[in-house]
Amino acid sequence: MHAFGELSVKLHARTLTLRPSFAALYAIECTAGMPLPALLETLDTPAIRLIISEGLKAAGGKKPYGLRWPSLHFAARTFLLHGMGYVQEPGVEIAAETTPETVLTAKPSSGFTPLDWHALYQTATVTLSRSADEFWRMTMTELMLQCAAIAEAQGFAPASGGAPATKRDLADMQKRFPDVKSAA
Repeated sequence: MHAFGELSVKLHARTLTLRPSFAALYAIECTAGMPLPALLETLDTPAIRLIISEGLKAAGGKKPYGLRWPSLHFAARTFLLHGMGYVQEPGVEIAAETTPETVLTAKPSSGFTPLDWHALYQTATVTLSRSADEFWRMTMTELMLQCAAIAEAQGFAPASGGAPATKRDLADMQKRFPDVKSAA
């Protein structure tokens, strides 16, 4: 069993547990000198080593000795996708000849947008009242779930499962939150 927000990547007979925390993702971006989507497109040997190392460090894991190159490439790609908010099919296993693109359900990497660190930090610290330390340990999954919970508590349907607002919903919201005109 792994902690909430961690990512378990099943690689043949082994499972690699990584934690795509914001601290790990930011360290990867800074060290690589490029945003995560650009890193996804290149994914060379040094980048893969960096990604796996940071993901393991955040999860408190050990180095993955004995894993073959396709497995490490798949784990690094999955880590980045998960860290940016995209999720793979659960329980995917790969063979040595399988490429990551054939098993992931996310869109092609060219469609990804770089993470807006300022907006993420502001959402966590201002909207969710989390400390800076809590933000850096947090994962994208945790942030999205907490934002959805706040929206639902405020009477807004979650973006992923709720129907679009109706005219009645808009009228109700305008009644609950009337515009305040300033006395200028």
